[in-house]
Amino acid sequence: MIYVILGQTASGKTNLACKLARKFNIPLINADAFQVYDKLDIGSAKPSKEELDGIEYHMISNISLETNYNVKLYQQEVRKLLDGYLLENRDVILSGGSFLYVKAALFNYVFTSENEYLNLEFEKYNIEELQKILYDIDPKSYENIDINNKRRLVRAIVLAKQGNPIYQNKNGDELIYPAKFFNIDISTQEINSRIDIRVEKMFELGLLDEVKSLLKNYPKDIQAFKAIGYKEIIAGLNDNLSKEDMIKQVQQNTRQYAKRQRTFLRHQFPNIITLSSQDIYNYICIDIERKIRNRASISSCVLSKLEKMKIAVVGLGGVGSIVSTSLIRLGAFKLVLIDKDKIEASNLNRQIVYDSLDIGLDKVNACKEHLLKIDPYAQIVALNKEVEVDDISNCDFVFDCIDDVNSKAIIAKYCLENNIGFISATGTGLRKDASKIKIGTLDMIGEPLAKAYKKALKEIGITDFSLINVAYSTEQASKRLTSYIGSNVLVPNSLGLSLVSFFINYLN
Repeated sequence: MIYVILGQTASGKTNLACKLARKFNIPLINADAFQVYDKLDIGSAKPSKEELDGIEYHMISNISLETNYNVKLYQQEVRKLLDGYLLENRDVILSGGSFLYVKAALFNYVFTSENEYLNLEFEKYNIEELQKILYDIDPKSYENIDINNKRRLVRAIVLAKQGNPIYQNKNGDELIYPAKFFNIDISTQEINSRIDIRVEKMFELGLLDEVKSLLKNYPKDIQAFKAIGYKEIIAGLNDNLSKEDMIKQVQQNTRQYAKRQRTFLRHQFPNIITLSSQDIYNYICIDIERKIRNRASISSCVLSKLEKMKIAVVGLGGVGSIVSTSLIRLGAFKLVLIDKDKIEASNLNRQIVYDSLDIGLDKVNACKEHLLKIDPYAQIVALNKEVEVDDISNCDFVFDCIDDVNSKAIIAKYCLENNIGFISATGTGLRKDASKIKIGTLDMIGEPLAKAYKKALKEIGITDFSLINVAYSTEQASKRLTSYIGSNVLVPNSLGLSLVSFFINYLN
């Protein structure tokens, strides 16, 4: 898992990231566009050698100052690092304030030679000219971006000219790595106060002298000197401004930068978890501690695969509710829960997740509420309805825990045709021996639900039942003596755990 710690400048990202990296021996990857430069120390708020002591870190002071570094190069280097660490099934912390760098590294952000060519074509225009161009060709995008940001104006114009307006553009929307995003919750007033104090501290530490020293060896128009703190001092020296005026200008520009960061966080990371720094620390600690014990019994490779997957659980009775609970405890982060029923008093004898306070509630919502007590920020979609193929179309695996054979057949057909992994539960009623649960294929069994399931499959053209993995009981069902189909806590929950065991082996 990649734990992505974001937040406005001066929110405490670096301190939090270093604290977690040291505690759990997790590699730390910087996501700040200017902390990558060597010698750009004080003004970039780069972590000190003391802060980094004992931490495996990357993308800090690794680029020479005269290099014209950019987001595309960052994407290439960071993806190599991430691919290597995830291949080793290691967790990673990615943290920094350059959010476009984060998007480029973790999402399907594609750079094309055509885009680069067009970007260069429009670089010759000033802000006002670019604003007019964009307004004329794409007024909707004009209304939805920061029109005072030249790079964003250019990108919006390029996309509009390609017939792919920025408000419709999907480039960068799809997350391609397993990641949890966190934003440090802090008020604007507090951020502005911290910024003012930080800038004053930078000047006390010698930022002005650092810039003067660098200018003796490097031209003032290099990319690195576009960083806030450096560009203001360079301009101030050129205009003979006082130190106090330079401080005020750096503070003002940093506050404006923090405002732009707030906007980016709101719009570009829809599933970001916003908490206090301490709550983020506590949550990540719990998440990692839970995984440490799981990894001691199940391979890290399997658990890493599970973290990436979107999993559907169809039917949330005794079988499905234990499946979903087990998945969350194993580290699954994205679940789709589907069930149309409500919880009845008679369910409490076997449906182990629910309690008396849940009676009368929709199963999907009650189950989701209980799962969020285990992982408060798991991404769980609860669908109170009968299953349809659209509900499982973007899932990586499906647990079929329902009794409706027509729906079971629809699920099986769709999963087989679309190469989606799945497993079905068969009947558990009138059985009492949990040790008699087995995993096999549908052609191996002939209990009543399985027979009805086969008939439904035949009606839609599926006759090779060896393709259908199932969990089933080898126990002979007891004779039905009442209007109720007898069931107890033992067999359904054993069946649910067997389904999850199959899934774990499936991931190997």
